[in-house]
Amino acid sequence: MSAMPTEEIDFLYVASHKLSNATTPAEQLDAVSDYARTTGAMAGQLFYMSASEDTADLDANPWIEFAAEWTSDEQPLLGVGKRVQTPMTNFAQTAMTQPVRPILVSDVSTDSRVDADTQTNFAQLGIQSLVQLPLNSKGRWVGAIAFMWDRPKQFTRRDERIYQALLQQVTPVIDSVRLLAQIHDRYIAEQEARRELEILYAASEALNAANSLEETLMAIFSLPIQHPASLAIFENFDQSKASSIDLYQLSKRSSAVRWERVKLVDLPIAQIPPDTHLLDIENVLTDPRLDPLSQAFYIQRRAFSTLIVVLKQGERCLGGLTFFAGSPNAFTEQDRRMAVGIGKLVVTAVERRRLYIEAESARQRAELLSQVNASLSKATDEASILSAVAQYTQPIGVNTMMLLYADVDESTLVARSIPAGIWREGRALSVTDWFPPSDDRPMFESDWWVEGFDRIVYIENTADDPRVTEEQQHLFRKAYDAQACAAILLRTAGRTLALLSIFWVEPHQFSAEEKDMFSQIMQTLASVITSRRAYLAEKERARQLQAVANVSAVATGILNEQELLRTISDLTSHSFDDLHFMIYLLDPTGRYLVQRTGVAAENEVVTVDNWRLVIDMESQTSLATQAANTRQIVIEPDIKLTDRPFTLMIPDARSEMAVPLIAANTVFGVLSIQSSEINRFTDSDKLVMTTLADLIAVAIQNARLYQQAQEIATYQERNRLARELHDSVSQALYGVSLGAQTARILLDIDPTRLREPLDYVLSLAEAGLTEMRALIFDLRPESVEQEGLIAALQKQTASLRARHGIDLETEFCPEPSIPLKTKEALYWMVREALHNIMKHAQASRVTVQVEKVQQNLFVKVTDNGVGFDTTREFPGHLGLRSMRERASKLGGHLEIASQPNEGTTIQISVPLRMTLV
Repeated sequence: MSAMPTEEIDFLYVASHKLSNATTPAEQLDAVSDYARTTGAMAGQLFYMSASEDTADLDANPWIEFAAEWTSDEQPLLGVGKRVQTPMTNFAQTAMTQPVRPILVSDVSTDSRVDADTQTNFAQLGIQSLVQLPLNSKGRWVGAIAFMWDRPKQFTRRDERIYQALLQQVTPVIDSVRLLAQIHDRYIAEQEARRELEILYAASEALNAANSLEETLMAIFSLPIQHPASLAIFENFDQSKASSIDLYQLSKRSSAVRWERVKLVDLPIAQIPPDTHLLDIENVLTDPRLDPLSQAFYIQRRAFSTLIVVLKQGERCLGGLTFFAGSPNAFTEQDRRMAVGIGKLVVTAVERRRLYIEAESARQRAELLSQVNASLSKATDEASILSAVAQYTQPIGVNTMMLLYADVDESTLVARSIPAGIWREGRALSVTDWFPPSDDRPMFESDWWVEGFDRIVYIENTADDPRVTEEQQHLFRKAYDAQACAAILLRTAGRTLALLSIFWVEPHQFSAEEKDMFSQIMQTLASVITSRRAYLAEKERARQLQAVANVSAVATGILNEQELLRTISDLTSHSFDDLHFMIYLLDPTGRYLVQRTGVAAENEVVTVDNWRLVIDMESQTSLATQAANTRQIVIEPDIKLTDRPFTLMIPDARSEMAVPLIAANTVFGVLSIQSSEINRFTDSDKLVMTTLADLIAVAIQNARLYQQAQEIATYQERNRLARELHDSVSQALYGVSLGAQTARILLDIDPTRLREPLDYVLSLAEAGLTEMRALIFDLRPESVEQEGLIAALQKQTASLRARHGIDLETEFCPEPSIPLKTKEALYWMVREALHNIMKHAQASRVTVQVEKVQQNLFVKVTDNGVGFDTTREFPGHLGLRSMRERASKLGGHLEIASQPNEGTTIQISVPLRMTLV
């Protein structure tokens, strides 16, 4: 080998001297760059390379970090500090196969070692030729030094010798310096890591001691970190269900945590993508990810660069931990590492707080639910039921609650709704005092329950909910002043019982906790409403049956039809205060229904003496005529939905029921009932009204039969009087007439013989006068009222002695202290018994006795006549039947003892304190 020229040795000596004094990558590059500069190089670069220690691993893409650079025009070619991953091109592979020899490329565009991609990159940088010194120490890659020319260059053997010598000199120097730097960097990194671990340990202790989100933020501020932080927590700790975010930030003035709630629509940057863990915004003013609202939000807080650590627990995004600085590009790698490490600890603290809040909330909900359930179990009316539910609803902003009971028809569909309870602004109200003036109840609309009757309908905003019609929106605003609603349908055994509607004045977003509470309350409430409705139904049934019993008790005791109808009208109006009754009776021809009771057009009570409504039985529009003609109940659920004209008892009538009055298979008329409610009449009402109509029909039949009996009795009494007059007074008057004629004849023949016929006339006149007085006394015994029962019986028995010449004995106690009506009834019964004796018994001796025994009065009439068989019937003879009825009305009873040819004994007993029913 020939010796190296002296100038080359001198040149290398200078380079070696510079290398020995170089302490930085720039000085190292400068030490070996003098030769390249003298030959026109445009730039020089020193870059470190990280690759596998196995030089045969050419498939790995090494990382290249540019450590130093110079250019002839002092303009950066690639930039110091830049770190890129280079693909393993053909040129790179060639370089790595020659780790101990320099690579000289005279023209990158024609050199076969330079692949197309590398040519393109060189062309973009203006490189036409280059020298690359691979830095490989003992098989371990350190990096490379490259010199570039902007024109093709023909390299000489001298160039090869010098670059080979520089390569041998620079490789161990750069390797040793870099190793020292790496050792120093590792030491510094270890110190920083130790400090970071100490900070994270302190953060862990402080965060573990935090019992609130405010204390969590204070724990972060207690750490020795450079940048301030803020804590953002999504509503309910869940981004997917949140509409707002809570911000916790330390106030510089008071050193206290300041809280504010921001709607997500006002801070779009808070809508963090699901796969994001760290959001690094180096410059708030230029970052394209920031929208104007979020940018203004940060600028207002003088945060010009931010680090947002996303706080995630599993799939749930809890919020974010934000570090901010007052200048752009303020965060280092260490800041990012610390932010992520602290963020992991904060996630644990926030999740622990979330679980505590949920557990505490669950405990409070359980206590409140227990309290509500306890109050519901003690509720005795609708007001107390709503007040029990209000223990939960009032604190969450509910303004109004409405409880509607549902009446269902045979198909179990809701036929009508009944306002049962109103709670408004903190107190229960009377349904009669407050209720929306509307016939329609939109909450029972079937399309609200398309997801199932057991689902609660939640309407967060009536203005944009497609289930709410415009009419319903108007009703909600006008009646309830509401823009949000929860409708709870209460059902049991497949039947709808009630609907609880809960209203908010403002739109309301329902949380999962609220929905869970409402579902829990619904279960208990359904049971309570079931019991309540069963109690009300039983109470209503008892009230209706009592009303029917009252009508029955009164109707059987009134035998005057006019008085009977008036009494029934009064009873029904008082017993069924929400219904309006009208009784129609058939006229004698059977062609018309004539209104006998009810309400006239002027809302006056109708009697038989004033206004009457007459309906032709051929009418096709009247429910009353339909009921009479078909002998069946006829119901119109809503009068306004039919075109047929109706005879309204009340101006606001909406439904009507007509029930035929039938007794002994005869239609007497129709009972018509009207209500101001739609679909008012249920199956229970049908049963009650049918029973009531039957009672009224029987009472009318009895009254008419009694009237007929009275007419028959009057006729028979007239015949008896006629017979008495004929048998006694008429015969006496005939005798007087004969005696007078005899006296007149004797007056002309022999006046001395006038005494005998005149005495005869006088005796007949006195007998006729006595008989006439007895008959008059029979017709009107004033002595019972004026002198008492005993005196009247004494006069009656004396009259019979004188008239019939019969042996009649009496045994009377002192005048009893009993009502006048009782005395009159007893007198007529004794008179009837004596009349029967004189007419039928053929008796010669009669005894009449009246005596008091303890609290009873006994009257006994005994004769020695022919007697009769008491088991036989005597059609057409009403005397004994009349006596029994009178005794029954006195609360007593009548006993008859008789046999043929053995006389008869009639005994009447009545209590002294009993009056006529």
